[in-house]
Amino acid sequence: MNTTTLTDLQSVLLILGMMVATFGIRFLPFALASREKLWGKYQEFADTALGFVPVAVLTSIIAPTVLIRQSGIVSFGLENFHLWSALVAFGVSLLTRNLLLTVISGLGTFALLTVLFR
Repeated sequence: MNTTTLTDLQSVLLILGMMVATFGIRFLPFALASREKLWGKYQEFADTALGFVPVAVLTSIIAPTVLIRQSGIVSFGLENFHLWSALVAFGVSLLTRNLLLTVISGLGTFALLTVLFR
């Protein structure tokens, strides 16, 4: 097996390079979107499109957490307490539009199901 050992300078340069690349990828779209003359007549479209970013990010975080169990299989069954808790929280959020009630209902449902059925 051929392994390559990095020197301290190479390690620091590698970390700095990754930092610049990561920062650039994340910063550049927002910096460009904030410049009205760059977008011109598409500014309203850009603002609307960027408004969907939080929903997309939260969905991509929550969906696997709720649906995929330890076995790596998607579970829609009665034993998936995460799914039922998320559905209750979603219903409460639609009815009340209250973040605190949504969180409490989701956590309360999960705790109740865990106590009752495990």
